[in-house]
Amino acid sequence: MNMNLCSIAFFGSGLFPALAALLIAGNPQAAPDGLPFPGDMECVAQPRYCLRADGQPGREITLNLKGEKLLGKAQVEVTADGRTETAELSPAGEGRSGFRVLLPAGVGVKHELRVNLTLRQGARTLEKTVTVPAILVGRA
Repeated sequence: MNMNLCSIAFFGSGLFPALAALLIAGNPQAAPDGLPFPGDMECVAQPRYCLRADGQPGREITLNLKGEKLLGKAQVEVTADGRTETAELSPAGEGRSGFRVLLPAGVGVKHELRVNLTLRQGARTLEKTVTVPAILVGRA
């Protein structure tokens, strides 16, 4: 299932997270295998939801890249609660050290669960699993 560009916001881009449906235009001539690639990433579940492009709320996960910045086109794949969504990333020419992704609607609301995040660029991948605690809405 394609996220339809619904859930990406880049650090340093000036985009407000709720407007994350818009991607920054990238360099279409970049060769993914010839570019530097991050050595690791930290994935942190945030205690908030943002609006996805489909109009549904999605739990925010912050991905902090370590080592090299991400340059050129890449994809992020999110697998949670039996659902997998993939989004295209087109970072700016200077590269990005992190970005945010929104989980599928309804994930992380009532039950804690494990989410798998995979960053792909050409043949290279980084994969992390993060535990997303439940956020019970409406509890005092």
